[in-house]
Amino acid sequence: MKVPCSVIQDLLPLYHDNVCSPESNAMIEEHLKDCEACQEEFHKLEESPLAKNGKKEEAEKENVQRMKNVKKVLHKKRVRVSVITAVVVVLLCIPTWFVMNLRFLAAKPQVLETVSVEEDILTVTFNNAVWASFLSMDSGYLEENGQQIPILVLFSSASPSQYLDATLSPPEDSGSSRSISMTDLYKLLFLSSGAYYQASDELGYQPGAYPDEFAMQEVQERAQEILADWEPAPGEGFQRVYFYDGCTVKGLYNLSISWEEMVENLDSHGTLLWTAEDGVVYP
Repeated sequence: MKVPCSVIQDLLPLYHDNVCSPESNAMIEEHLKDCEACQEEFHKLEESPLAKNGKKEEAEKENVQRMKNVKKVLHKKRVRVSVITAVVVVLLCIPTWFVMNLRFLAAKPQVLETVSVEEDILTVTFNNAVWASFLSMDSGYLEENGQQIPILVLFSSASPSQYLDATLSPPEDSGSSRSISMTDLYKLLFLSSGAYYQASDELGYQPGAYPDEFAMQEVQERAQEILADWEPAPGEGFQRVYFYDGCTVKGLYNLSISWEEMVENLDSHGTLLWTAEDGVVYP
C-alpha cells in the first residue's frame, strides 16, 4: 500500500530530527527513493534557518561535550602525574634524608695543625674549627705481642647535615683547640669501676646493692676520693694516642662501630700522635 505524500511530508520534520520510530524511518526512506516532490520538501527542510540553527546548536552541544570529555581526561592525567611525582619525590627524599643524616664524614689527620702534651694535658689544635667541634674519643686496650696496651683514640665525624649546620652557624664559643687531661680520662675510663668496688668494700657495702640513696652517695664520694688520690705508677696510664680517620658508623641507623672494629682498622685508618715512650710523634 502506497503512503500518500501528505502523510510523508507531515512526518518529514520528525524524520529530520531523528525522533521517528525505526518502522516510520524505513517507510519514509522507501518513499523518498521514488518521490521527487517529497525529496524536494525534505531538501527545503534541511536548508531552512531553523534546521541550520538546530544543526548549529547540536554541533555546539557536541563541541561542549567534547571539551568536557577532554577536560576530564586532562584532569585524570594531571592527577596521575601529580601522584607519580609525589611518589617519586618521596622515594628520592627518603634515601637523601638517610644520606644527609648518616655520620659517614670523617676528618683526616691533615686537619690537625699541632699536637702537644704538657705534663698530662694533651692539646690538639685543628686548622678547621668545624672539625674541632666534632672531636670525640674512645679508649680501650690494644693487644700487641701478648700484652694489653691502654690507648686513646681521637676521631672527628659528622653527617653532611651536621657539618653544613656547623659551617653555616658555628657555635659562639667554637674554637680550634681541644685539651684533654689524660690522667683524669684514664682514671674515669679504666679505674672508676675499681674505685667503686674498693669504696664499697671499705664502707661495708656489697657493690651495686646499696640500702638507700645515702649509702650510694657515700660510696660515690669515697670513690671520688680514691680516684683523686691516685697517682700513676711508672708506665701506668695511656701508652699511645691515635687519630682515627675511618668511618665510625655502620648501617642506616648510625650505629657506632665497636672498639674491636676500630682497633682492627688502626693500621689503615689510624695515625699515631703520641707515645708515652717518645712523646709527640705527629706530624
